Formats: sequence, C-alpha cells, structure tokens
Amino acid sequence: MVVQTLSEDSLGKITYDDENSQLSLIWLEATKDMIDPHFQGILYLLAGYAMQKKSKKVFVDARKFLFHPSSELVGPWRTKNISPLYNEAGVKKFAFLYPTGSPIPPTNGQNMPDEKFPTAFFTSESDLGKWFSD
Repeated sequence: MVVQTLSEDSLGKITYDDENSQLSLIWLEATKDMIDPHFQGILYLLAGYAMQKKSKKVFVDARKFLFHPSSELVGPWRTKNISPLYNEAGVKKFAFLYPTGSPIPPTNGQNMPDEKFPTAFFTSESDLGKWFSD
C-alpha cells in the first residue's frame, strides 16, 4: 500500500491511498487555535482532492481535533459548499474517527442532507476499517 501525502501543515495532514481509493484528513492538536476560515479552507482543500483523485472513501481522523466550529459551519455551510463537491467526486462512503468514549451522532451510517453517500462515525479504528471494507 502506497500512501501519498497531498498536504501537511500544523493543523493537519491530507493523504491519499490509491489502492483503496481513500482520502484521509488527520487533524492535529494545533486545531485548538484554528479560526473559521482555516476550517473552511481545509474542507475545501479536502473536497478538491476528492474531486481530483475521484476518491471513493473519505476519512477524517478527529481524535485530536480541538476546534469548535459553529453549527453553521458543520451544517448549512458544509451542505451548501462542500457536499456537492463530494457528490461530484463520486464519494461512496465518508467516515469520522472520534476519541474513545465520544458520543456517536444518531445519524450514524445514514446519508446526510443532499449527500449521495452515507456518513459513519466511529471510536474504533478496527470498526471503521470493517465498515470501509464492506
């Protein structure tokens, strides 16, 4: 398996695994100092890579994510600006990995509004891996 680093800075790292058509974003602890435009920019960057690579799977490792985006940014703004890019890219599955013990949203494994793919939430890497391999 060859994993290519596409982007890396103090906030996170974006990688692509061509063999599994998997795009990954690993957030880092420096996100505690992030501001909304940083967050939006990285989401655009991730979606742009999804389109460029035609990624079938997108994974966000949020175990070290310390930023608290407004509900506007994780809901309506993302749905309007980011979701259409993932749809166009042909994403089939989207997953988040949260720290152990984190609450899992009730929408786990469902398609979010205006998305053509399910989004799942995990606190276990092995469970996430199983879901992606199905």
